[in-house]
Amino acid sequence: MHFWKLAKTLPPIFSPKDIQKVLNTTLASAKVLCSRYTKQGRFLKLRRNVYIFKDLFVHMDQEQLFTLGGLFQDKTYISFATALAYHGFLKPVPHFIENATAKRSLEKQIGYLTWRYHHLPEKAFSSSPEEVVESIASPEKAFLDILYLFSLGRYYINLKRINLEALNFNKLSHLCTFYPVRTQKLLGKLYGRALNV
Repeated sequence: MHFWKLAKTLPPIFSPKDIQKVLNTTLASAKVLCSRYTKQGRFLKLRRNVYIFKDLFVHMDQEQLFTLGGLFQDKTYISFATALAYHGFLKPVPHFIENATAKRSLEKQIGYLTWRYHHLPEKAFSSSPEEVVESIASPEKAFLDILYLFSLGRYYINLKRINLEALNFNKLSHLCTFYPVRTQKLLGKLYGRALNV
């Protein structure tokens, strides 16, 4: 059966052209096969002409799933609640992976998971590249990304769930200069309250 030969031979992420080579068939036939196996639930379509085996996708760990995000939108990094959960500041949010992007906001659902891409101003997105390691924002950068959208009413999170004292305030103060004044004021207000407790 074609499926088992493909499962043994194809790379984890593949295209109809890969199937064409493995089965020595036409590209049109390979595309029909991709469509058929996707309908049968054996393949998941990641984007146009890019597929993954469903069983492999379901068993991917967190870091592997993070890397898939670059297929849907380039120039992104993991941020917001996803990054805070990764660093142990929040409980993980199931079924969502949140990314920051300088491009337009986007939502992409594959199987049981949704990748959310939240737009940031270029200055905030590109500032301090050392705060994004292996495409994952530091806790401080992720928190400021949250505050930026929160200040615009485009993101909701219970800020009391985040231990402000565990974040590096000096780092926050430095990074905050790359964000709009509204974000800076919100940060000052939050830390003013936290310091008075």
